[in-house]
Amino acid sequence: MQKDESKTWNEHVTEFESRWTNANSKVATTTTDSKAWIRGFQLVFSDEEFKAHLLLSTLPSTMDNIVDNLRAKETLTSLKHH
Repeated sequence: MQKDESKTWNEHVTEFESRWTNANSKVATTTTDSKAWIRGFQLVFSDEEFKAHLLLSTLPSTMDNIVDNLRAKETLTSLKHH
């Protein structure tokens, strides 16, 4: 999901959050009996740093320098969308 230039930043983040929540809800019911790859997704979707990196990967290439600088931080978490 790349940011569409016709959408505002707010629209982009809202769509990202919606997709994240949808995917997260699908793996939320994972149990120890679930397949390993499903349990892996549950682990990934509980990680705020992964979420932040995933959001950065949706930004346009014109922002590569900013993305690189943010990814160089020791810890990175997504911002709460209001």
